[in-house]
Amino acid sequence: MKALMSERGLAVRDWPALLPVVQAALNGMPADRLRRKTPLTAFTASPGGSQLTSILHPRKPVDTPVEWVVQEPQEEVRVALDGIHAEIVDASEKRRRAARERHSRRQGVKLQKFSEGDFVLAATATGRSGNKLALVWRDPKRMVKSLSDFTFEVVDIIPPFDALVRHPSRLQLYREAARGRAEGLKGKAIYRKGGHLAEAHRDYRRLSPDTHRYEMFVK
Repeated sequence: MKALMSERGLAVRDWPALLPVVQAALNGMPADRLRRKTPLTAFTASPGGSQLTSILHPRKPVDTPVEWVVQEPQEEVRVALDGIHAEIVDASEKRRRAARERHSRRQGVKLQKFSEGDFVLAATATGRSGNKLALVWRDPKRMVKSLSDFTFEVVDIIPPFDALVRHPSRLQLYREAARGRAEGLKGKAIYRKGGHLAEAHRDYRRLSPDTHRYEMFVK
């Protein structure tokens, strides 16, 4: 903003007149995450055009011709927009699948595959056998969608249909025999938001003298 205002000789008080021009330029820039399409094209199916053509001084009127864009029929726009969205979703799914395959090839890492609509059991951390942490597989839930490469959203199948976000290591396909079964943390690290998938356990500590919390050392 400062560079443009200095180049065009605009006063600081004129920055509101320059803001829409900068926003239009950003919306017309191709983005890698959109397969080199501009945000304007991805969300409206309109051609991106040039990023920045001219800046008019807010207090120096200049006569300039205006060329109106001929609008395509609404159905054609909808079809084009759906096609762009399908390409973006397909590219995102390919990147997610490649990341999962790379992760699964690592020694000792095996994650189960899930699809939308699957009925699963979700693990919840609980204290059992004294102070030992454990996982308990709760009532069946339904897989709603994949939020990222390694997080999934599941919902209860009975009201009030509460939603949870879980790592695949804390999900398993529904089996009546697994319902309510407690599973120790050996071979797993409890996943929470901001946590990590553990490859190996190094050490266990009953209670930290500093934090007064139970600790587990993992790789």
